[in-house]
Amino acid sequence: MQPSKEITLESTPISLSLADLSLMRLGLEFKIPIASDDKTLRQFAKKLGISITRSLGLLKSLYKNKIIKTREEYISFLDSLQKDIYISDELMKWALEE
Repeated sequence: MQPSKEITLESTPISLSLADLSLMRLGLEFKIPIASDDKTLRQFAKKLGISITRSLGLLKSLYKNKIIKTREEYISFLDSLQKDIYISDELMKWALEE
């Protein structure tokens, strides 16, 4: 899938990269949710009406939909993610709920 060049994103925050903008174009054109932990990107996506989730929500969705097959594998992904981003105890509890 290639995003249409016709969709323009005006008044974009300067901190967003070309990859971020391309991701948002895909979200807008194909009306699909996107995933990012970048606060600026998430705020701008919300202004555009793009559905957005964070990495933790994406992982939980992959596990619930059995793309991540085992709980052990899921927990391994959570542990790996926690090395890169801060996950509060409350969010980790949510992630581990069945």
